[in-house]
Amino acid sequence: MISWCKPGLGFFKLNVDGSRSSNGMIGSGGVIRDAIGEWISGFMVNIGAGSVIQAETWGLYHGLQIASSLHINHLEVESDSACLVQLLQSDAIELHPLGTILMNCKQLLNQFDACQIRHIHREGNMVADILAKESIHHSAGICTFTSPPALVVEAVLDDILGVARPREVVNNG
Repeated sequence: MISWCKPGLGFFKLNVDGSRSSNGMIGSGGVIRDAIGEWISGFMVNIGAGSVIQAETWGLYHGLQIASSLHINHLEVESDSACLVQLLQSDAIELHPLGTILMNCKQLLNQFDACQIRHIHREGNMVADILAKESIHHSAGICTFTSPPALVVEAVLDDILGVARPREVVNNG
Protein backbone atom coordinates (compact mmCIF):
# COMPACT_ATOMS: atom_id res chain seq x y z
CA MET A 1 0.00 0.00 0.00
CA ILE A 2 1.40 3.38 -1.03
CA SER A 3 0.31 6.89 -0.12
CA TRP A 4 1.52 10.42 -0.74
CA CYS A 5 3.54 11.77 2.18
CA LYS A 6 3.53 15.38 3.33
CA PRO A 7 6.88 17.17 3.17
CA GLY A 8 8.86 17.87 6.31
CA LEU A 9 8.11 20.91 8.43
CA GLY A 10 9.33 24.06 6.68
CA PHE A 11 9.47 22.30 3.30
CA PHE A 12 7.26 22.31 0.24
CA LYS A 13 6.81 19.31 -2.01
CA LEU A 14 6.80 19.32 -5.80
CA ASN A 15 5.35 16.21 -7.43
CA VAL A 16 5.81 15.95 -11.21
CA ASP A 17 4.86 13.48 -13.90
CA GLY A 18 4.92 13.10 -17.65
CA SER A 19 2.59 11.29 -20.00
CA ARG A 20 2.60 10.09 -23.60
CA SER A 21 -0.44 9.17 -25.66
CA SER A 22 -0.62 6.38 -28.22
CA ASN A 23 -0.21 8.94 -31.03
CA GLY A 24 3.05 10.27 -29.55
CA MET A 25 1.75 13.45 -27.95
CA ILE A 26 3.36 14.29 -24.61
CA GLY A 27 2.45 16.43 -21.64
CA SER A 28 3.41 17.03 -18.05
CA GLY A 29 1.74 17.91 -14.81
CA GLY A 30 2.76 18.85 -11.33
CA VAL A 31 1.69 20.20 -7.99
CA ILE A 32 3.37 22.07 -5.15
CA ARG A 33 1.99 21.56 -1.64
CA ASP A 34 3.05 22.71 1.81
CA ALA A 35 3.83 20.75 5.00
CA ILE A 36 0.13 20.25 5.80
CA GLY A 37 -0.66 19.16 2.25
CA GLU A 38 -2.35 22.40 1.20
CA TRP A 39 -2.28 23.22 -2.52
CA ILE A 40 0.12 26.06 -3.36
CA SER A 41 0.27 25.78 -7.15
CA GLY A 42 -0.24 23.27 -9.91
CA PHE A 43 0.27 23.06 -13.63
CA MET A 44 -0.15 21.03 -16.75
CA VAL A 45 1.64 21.58 -20.01
CA ASN A 46 1.01 20.17 -23.47
CA ILE A 47 4.45 19.84 -25.01
CA GLY A 48 3.66 18.35 -28.43
CA ALA A 49 5.17 15.13 -29.75
CA GLY A 50 8.03 13.30 -28.08
CA SER A 51 9.13 10.63 -25.64
CA VAL A 52 8.06 9.90 -22.09
CA ILE A 53 11.44 10.97 -20.68
CA GLN A 54 11.08 14.31 -22.50
CA ALA A 55 7.67 14.76 -20.87
CA GLU A 56 9.05 13.87 -17.44
CA THR A 57 12.01 16.23 -17.81
CA TRP A 58 9.96 19.18 -19.06
CA GLY A 59 7.50 18.59 -16.21
CA LEU A 60 10.33 18.85 -13.70
CA TYR A 61 11.67 21.97 -15.39
CA HIS A 62 8.32 23.77 -15.31
CA GLY A 63 7.65 22.69 -11.72
CA LEU A 64 11.04 23.96 -10.56
CA GLN A 65 10.49 27.27 -12.35
CA ILE A 66 7.14 27.71 -10.61
CA ALA A 67 8.63 26.85 -7.20
CA SER A 68 11.45 29.33 -7.80
CA SER A 69 9.00 32.06 -8.86
CA LEU A 70 7.11 31.49 -5.59
CA HIS A 71 10.37 32.11 -3.66
CA ILE A 72 10.29 28.64 -2.12
CA ASN A 73 13.62 27.90 -0.45
CA HIS A 74 13.15 24.36 0.92
CA LEU A 75 11.83 21.85 -1.57
CA GLU A 76 11.30 18.11 -1.78
CA VAL A 77 10.83 16.86 -5.34
CA GLU A 78 9.22 13.55 -6.25
CA SER A 79 8.90 11.89 -9.64
CA ASP A 80 7.71 8.44 -10.57
CA SER A 81 10.36 8.34 -13.31
CA ALA A 82 13.33 6.42 -11.91
CA CYS A 83 15.18 7.22 -15.15
CA LEU A 84 14.80 10.99 -14.62
CA VAL A 85 15.96 10.79 -11.00
CA GLN A 86 19.01 8.70 -12.02
CA LEU A 87 19.89 11.13 -14.80
CA LEU A 88 19.77 14.07 -12.40
CA GLN A 89 22.00 12.24 -9.92
CA SER A 90 24.54 11.52 -12.67
CA ASP A 91 27.59 13.70 -13.22
CA ALA A 92 27.76 13.01 -16.96
CA ILE A 93 24.59 14.28 -18.61
CA GLU A 94 26.07 16.81 -21.05
CA LEU A 95 26.09 14.30 -23.92
CA HIS A 96 22.62 12.93 -23.23
CA PRO A 97 20.05 13.93 -25.91
CA LEU A 98 18.24 15.90 -23.16
CA GLY A 99 21.49 17.24 -21.72
CA THR A 100 20.61 20.92 -22.00
CA ILE A 101 17.24 20.69 -20.24
CA LEU A 102 18.67 18.28 -17.65
CA MET A 103 21.49 20.75 -16.88
CA ASN A 104 18.91 23.53 -16.61
CA CYS A 105 16.97 21.40 -14.11
CA LYS A 106 20.16 20.78 -12.11
CA GLN A 107 20.88 24.52 -12.03
CA LEU A 108 17.35 25.21 -10.79
CA LEU A 109 17.66 22.48 -8.14
CA ASN A 110 20.88 24.10 -6.90
CA GLN A 111 19.18 27.49 -6.45
CA PHE A 112 17.14 26.25 -3.48
CA ASP A 113 18.63 26.50 0.03
CA ALA A 114 17.65 22.88 0.61
CA CYS A 115 16.41 20.54 -2.09
CA GLN A 116 16.20 16.82 -2.59
CA ILE A 117 14.80 14.72 -5.41
CA ARG A 118 13.63 11.15 -5.12
CA HIS A 119 11.77 8.46 -7.01
CA ILE A 120 8.33 7.38 -5.82
CA HIS A 121 5.76 4.98 -7.19
CA ARG A 122 2.85 6.30 -9.26
CA GLU A 123 0.38 5.47 -6.47
CA GLY A 124 2.06 8.15 -4.34
CA ASN A 125 2.06 10.62 -7.24
CA MET A 126 -1.58 10.50 -8.32
CA VAL A 127 -2.31 14.25 -8.52
CA ALA A 128 0.64 14.88 -10.85
CA ASP A 129 -0.26 11.71 -12.79
CA ILE A 130 -3.83 12.93 -13.41
CA LEU A 131 -2.64 16.39 -14.48
CA ALA A 132 -0.02 14.91 -16.84
CA LYS A 133 -2.55 12.62 -18.52
CA GLU A 134 -5.06 15.47 -18.91
CA SER A 135 -2.44 17.86 -20.33
CA ILE A 136 -2.36 16.00 -23.64
CA HIS A 137 -5.98 16.97 -24.31
CA HIS A 138 -5.39 20.72 -23.99
CA SER A 139 -3.90 23.23 -26.38
CA ALA A 140 -0.13 23.59 -26.51
CA GLY A 141 1.44 25.52 -23.66
CA ILE A 142 1.24 25.68 -19.90
CA CYS A 143 -1.81 26.10 -17.71
CA THR A 144 -1.29 26.94 -14.03
CA PHE A 145 -3.72 26.47 -11.15
CA THR A 146 -3.80 28.46 -7.91
CA SER A 147 -6.34 26.00 -6.53
CA PRO A 148 -7.00 22.35 -7.38
CA PRO A 149 -8.95 21.88 -10.62
CA ALA A 150 -12.03 19.66 -10.33
CA LEU A 151 -10.34 16.66 -11.95
CA VAL A 152 -7.86 16.30 -9.04
CA VAL A 153 -9.94 17.36 -6.01
CA GLU A 154 -10.65 13.79 -4.92
CA ALA A 155 -6.99 12.75 -5.25
CA VAL A 156 -5.85 15.86 -3.32
CA LEU A 157 -8.26 15.06 -0.48
CA ASP A 158 -7.12 11.42 -0.46
CA ASP A 159 -3.51 12.60 -0.14
CA ILE A 160 -4.29 14.96 2.75
CA LEU A 161 -6.12 12.14 4.54
CA GLY A 162 -3.27 9.70 3.91
CA VAL A 163 -5.33 7.27 1.84
CA ALA A 164 -3.12 4.39 0.70
CA ARG A 165 -3.45 2.76 -2.70
CA PRO A 166 -2.34 -0.77 -3.59
CA ARG A 167 0.80 -0.96 -5.69
CA GLU A 168 -0.13 -1.92 -9.25
CA VAL A 169 2.34 -4.41 -10.64
CA VAL A 170 2.23 -5.13 -14.35
CA ASN A 171 2.91 -8.74 -15.23
CA ASN A 172 4.30 -8.95 -18.75
CA GLY A 173 4.91 -12.68 -18.59
